[in-house]
Amino acid sequence: GRRPKIAEHRVHKVEVRQKDSGEDEEELVVSNLRPFTLKVAVHDSKGSPLPDCSLPLRAALLYENGLPVKQTSSSEPLLVGETDVVALQGAATFKLRITSLSSHRDKQRFRIQVTPQDEEVARAEPQLTVVTNPMKSV
Repeated sequence: GRRPKIAEHRVHKVEVRQKDSGEDEEELVVSNLRPFTLKVAVHDSKGSPLPDCSLPLRAALLYENGLPVKQTSSSEPLLVGETDVVALQGAATFKLRITSLSSHRDKQRFRIQVTPQDEEVARAEPQLTVVTNPMKSV
């Protein structure tokens, strides 16, 4: 089966923060004023790229815990930029900007979820969904 992988997740800054356990962890940070790049590659089940694969994909905003982010009263979408991209030759590049701030959302971090645009394809091939590592929007 086809499987997407995050090939590149380019953020604006990486900070080191201390977890509750005392260990350091890297925290990905994006600015809500500037777009960042997310590249998704589609592979077969053995991990080989699928150069002839053409797959319409859509990016959506989730919280770190996997729950969808609800639109607040402001009319601006939570995620702006190229949210619908067709993976051509097995790769799709999204240029995205998160308009919501982590500080306005109980300091929660965000993930981008990439799924097929076609809901039937998404249901038939659930492994075609991929999510990024969490990032803070400032």
